[in-house]
Amino acid sequence: PDQSRFVKVFNNYKSALADRQIGDRRSQNYAEGRIPGPSVSLPTAAELLQVQPRRYLDALTVSITDRRDFYHQFYVTSERASRNAVYPWFPASDFSTTKAFEVFKSSFCKRKRKQKREEEGDYLLGRGRPRPLLVPEEGEIIACFKALFQGDHLGVEIACDSHSSLLETHGLLCEEGRLRSDMAIEDDRLVQGLVIDDFFAIATEPVDFIEEGKTSQSVQCLKIAKEIYRKENIMGSDDKDVVGQQKAKVCGAELDSSLDLVKKGVVGLGAPLEKRLALAMLSAAAARVPYTTDAVHSSLVGSWISVMMLRRPCMSILNEVFRVIPPVALDTTRPKMWSLGRKAADELLVAAALAPIMVSNLAVPFKEEIFATDSSSAKGLQLRWFFSSMMRCMSRRRSLLVSQMEGTSGSVKRVRRFIAPLDFAFSLWRCAEGQEL
Repeated sequence: PDQSRFVKVFNNYKSALADRQIGDRRSQNYAEGRIPGPSVSLPTAAELLQVQPRRYLDALTVSITDRRDFYHQFYVTSERASRNAVYPWFPASDFSTTKAFEVFKSSFCKRKRKQKREEEGDYLLGRGRPRPLLVPEEGEIIACFKALFQGDHLGVEIACDSHSSLLETHGLLCEEGRLRSDMAIEDDRLVQGLVIDDFFAIATEPVDFIEEGKTSQSVQCLKIAKEIYRKENIMGSDDKDVVGQQKAKVCGAELDSSLDLVKKGVVGLGAPLEKRLALAMLSAAAARVPYTTDAVHSSLVGSWISVMMLRRPCMSILNEVFRVIPPVALDTTRPKMWSLGRKAADELLVAAALAPIMVSNLAVPFKEEIFATDSSSAKGLQLRWFFSSMMRCMSRRRSLLVSQMEGTSGSVKRVRRFIAPLDFAFSLWRCAEGQEL
């Protein structure tokens, strides 16, 4: 067999009591065809910027449930399992007392009759050999994983699609309030989302409603989801559930809607504080020395971008850091030393200094004007237009999504698809100006 197609299994830290099993399936993934699926629209933390509670009046309640070992709960066919062949091979005696070995014997090792010469051949010139009549107790066998590996590129599509369909059939993940990376939400009073095995719901509730101890809409969604899982016998981690909390981590971001903050006019959304502080310390240390490497610099810059996506104005800090290493010369697998200029180092220091306050306030209302600029390097054009409150919210939400897709393939078509159907009044305005949609 082609050993390059075998899966190498390794562990990754998950908690103090357990590790996460990962299957290095890159070779087999490359050999298989790719099926476009729902993973392209998985929500990220930046999509939460679309939510706008009323300042001083509304708080957000978060409920999250997680399916334990979700990939391992899937059943795959024998044909699919044969593509999950694990390296190295094992002595057959190691499995002689297992159920899998009994299946192996009944499926592959029983010969009910002598095979025809036309089927098996003569084995001339040492080509092949007859299959043994008895099971090879002392030989080697190839173990195959009869579930989905974490590392299976089709596994994420299967998991997302099946999980989403299950919840949708029971009334969850409504289109108007479903958080996706390719579509703006229409109603932010109850936002629901799915990230592979994690289902979450975020409800906007009045402060007095929460203080009276009433049940939030997010908690009701959680109860419906858990009842679905119970009926379908899908195991979960009840100890990890988040039930109606005002402060929680969603899609990798920290959402803080504590009542004391809400009464001060703040509903914070940003990267977890510990991540920002750790990144600030590492950046300050890296800025002290005149040199950097491919791996270190790309990791730092990439981490800062992910943090600043939740506080967009901070993106204006970074400029020189992108010129330290030419893109064509970047190779993190073979890191080299590069000169770190003082301007680039200063940008890292400024980002480190601002890290504690790199948080967006969701309670701040959208501005009454919408702005647009062109990308010309020679001339600059700025546009400004006034919108109604509803139009303003929808356009801001769609512009957030469009800005995240800039520079991607087909971004112009996506811009038209998002902006054009905003509203009938918006279409009339564009037509009045003599512009095509």
